[in-house]
Formats: sequence, structure tokens, C-alpha cells
Amino acid sequence: MLFFLNGERFTNVMSDFIKSFLFLFYILAVTGCSNKGHFDKEEDVELIASALSAKSLTEMISLEAVFGRTVVVKNNSLKFEISREQEKINNGLRSEVSINYPFKEAEEIIYSFEIFIPNSFKSDPSGRWSSLAQWHDQPDPALGETWSTFPARSPLVLVFDKLIDDNQIFGLNYGEQTVELPLIIGKWNKLQFHFKWSTDSKGFLVLNVNDGTEFKFHGVNMHNKYQHYLKIGLYRHPQIFGSNHVYYRSLNIHSKN
Repeated sequence: MLFFLNGERFTNVMSDFIKSFLFLFYILAVTGCSNKGHFDKEEDVELIASALSAKSLTEMISLEAVFGRTVVVKNNSLKFEISREQEKINNGLRSEVSINYPFKEAEEIIYSFEIFIPNSFKSDPSGRWSSLAQWHDQPDPALGETWSTFPARSPLVLVFDKLIDDNQIFGLNYGEQTVELPLIIGKWNKLQFHFKWSTDSKGFLVLNVNDGTEFKFHGVNMHNKYQHYLKIGLYRHPQIFGSNHVYYRSLNIHSKN
């Protein structure tokens, strides 16, 4: 695995990060995971969709957070909060919203949102991970699959925070490729992800940051042929102390086809 940081190449720096993700996703699958939240209320979901300027996605949204406590509507945006003391959801420390946008393999789907990371946001001093966005596989109901027997797999694409060599890094992982993202702390950042979804080498992702810096990735981005769902918000290693929060707004998902 290669990690590109300030133009230099580092080998295997992300191995512990990926191993820890694999371990926790194994635990989630064994105990039963779902992209449907345990705290969904119709009125809460509607407020979430409105705060994200994504009313057209309302029926696709579910909540893996406690509305009004770990996810809060703030000035036409969503504030996600996380702390070690909060209630676990799906056996993990998380404050996330899932968007289960339908697509078929080989479709091109464009996702975009804005994220605000406050100056107070602290990376774990021990170098443990936090996830800020991820695309997750799920069982295909047409094949009779359920979460109870679905294999545990780490997401192939995710946005993360991690302390590396005392540097606070916000990055994106695509399979075995990882890049540092030029996110600006204390300001709104726009991220646009143009996927071609595929279980083989025909897959790709073009990521644009703040209408400027562009990253291109090629290769597998689906574990199975059924639609993968987006999760935004905070999910982190369970042993991290302290609290963090981030904001999201202006969510848009549409098909290019």
C-alpha cells in the first residue's frame, strides 16, 4: 500500500488503519449491521434532508445517531458529535447518516457535499482512525441475502482523519490507494465524487476538492454487485477519548447516465 504525503511516498503507513477497520467491520457483521437506523422518525429524517438541502433524497436517508443529541440541525447544516461516553449504535461509536441511493453496476453516479471541520477538531494522539465519509456494501435482497449472514468487509472507499508522524491528515482511501486531501480547517470544503461503480477494473473515481484539486483512481470499488450506500458523519476507533464534531451541508447525488 502506498501513501502520498506532500509529494513523498511512504510504504505501508496505512496498514494499521486498514487492519483496525477490518476488525471493527467484522464485529459489526457478526452482531448484525444495517443501513437502516434504530432511531429513524419520519419528522427527524425530513429535518435532516432539509438541513442537507437534499429533500429529494428523503426516502433514502436513515439515521445511525440520536437526533437532537449526536446529530443536530444547525443553521442549514447538520452537526455531528461524537464522544467515548455516548451510546453505541450497531456496536460502534458513531454519529452518521446513511443515504441508500439506488444504482446498477457500471452506472456513473456523482455525489457532492460540503464539510466544515472546526479548528477545535483534534486527531487522536495515538494515531487511531476516524471516518468522515464511507461507501458501504450491503446484502442484495433479490438474492435472498441478509445482514445476519453477510460477510464482514471494510469499505473500499472512505474519507478519514488520522495523525501520521505528528501531522493531522485528512485523506481518502480507494482500495489500496491513499491520498492526502487539501481540506481547509475552519472553512467549508466542497467534495465531489464522480464514480463509475464496478466489481472489476472498469471502476473509477474522480474526486474534486474545492472546485480545484483533482484526484483520479481506477479499479474495483464494489464488493458485490448491489448498490453501496453513502454514510456521512463521524465513526471512530472506540478507544479514542475526548469529543469531536463536524458539520455537513449541500448534499447532492445524481446519475450521470
